[in-house]
Amino acid sequence: MQKTIIVLLLCIIHINIFANQDSTKATQLVKSANGIKENEYFLTAINSSVSNLGDENDKKLFKRCIQHHIESSILYLQFEVGKSYTEVRHTQELIIVLYQSLLNKNIEFLKEEFSRLGKYAVQTGNKKALFYMRLGMRDLAVGEQKILSAKNTRPYLYLLKIKDMVEALKSLKQSGKYIVLLALMYESDYPVDAELTKFEEIKHEINRAMFSKKEKFNKIHHDNNFLTLSGENMLRDIWDKPEIHELATPLENIDRAYQRRDPPIPSPEKKP
Repeated sequence: MQKTIIVLLLCIIHINIFANQDSTKATQLVKSANGIKENEYFLTAINSSVSNLGDENDKKLFKRCIQHHIESSILYLQFEVGKSYTEVRHTQELIIVLYQSLLNKNIEFLKEEFSRLGKYAVQTGNKKALFYMRLGMRDLAVGEQKILSAKNTRPYLYLLKIKDMVEALKSLKQSGKYIVLLALMYESDYPVDAELTKFEEIKHEINRAMFSKKEKFNKIHHDNNFLTLSGENMLRDIWDKPEIHELATPLENIDRAYQRRDPPIPSPEKKP
């Protein structure tokens, strides 16, 4: 009787262990799938900023993020859910670094432009220009507040951090729209319509009325609308040619070398 009870207990324990393993795997499967979807959105949101305005370091890091994102997707399709989720988290770690870099540069740029163009608005007393200044500075302040919120979020809550950063990016791009309108008012070579609102109308006026700074403000205008100029789409280009093998080489001091398979454990040496 006692032996029977012991056998039954062992069977129950064995079943519970496998049930827990299946539950853990199912949880990781859901987390990995959701993480891959979220990372795709985060990378798409920052794509125009990197493609249009990023420096070489930003572009290297962006490529690295996409490569890790693709790797996490491959592992997920192969049902390597544990490794896939680890890659999802690591991708988010790098995305945070990328967003921090570009957001800081964006804020610095906006402040410089508002300081420069704001002088014209104050000197002329133009009500429309002063109105643009107030709206632009308001959106800039909202973006800075979102960045502060991301910084104050606990270190390992990656999703919450990045979501705040995405909201900050949206606010900064909205602020940048007023930079373009102010530049059209004060830095155009020909008179422009101050009541422009539609994307194509503003683009047309930049091409028509701005000669020396046309390229600069075309890039800014496209970036403010999460668009890239023709032929400058890093996300698409890297997806077409991901070069995943580059992950085996570390990226300076930012990302370690990565190998998909764990190295084999060496067999113990035989004693003579």
